[in-house]
Amino acid sequence: MSSPSPGAAELYLAGAFEANIGAVSALRETFVILAALVGFVVLAEGNPARRLLAAVVGA
Repeated sequence: MSSPSPGAAELYLAGAFEANIGAVSALRETFVILAALVGFVVLAEGNPARRLLAAVVGA
């Protein structure tokens, strides 16, 4: 699993201080799964079941 970019980490921390941490975390995990779907549909990456499973389990 790749580490988040510094900008993503800063946005996450800013959101955590401004909003409910549960809502911020849920939104972040949702975007991890959406990114896996975009990779499959738009970028035509292979093995979508493995990628989605990794996104769901890792999220």
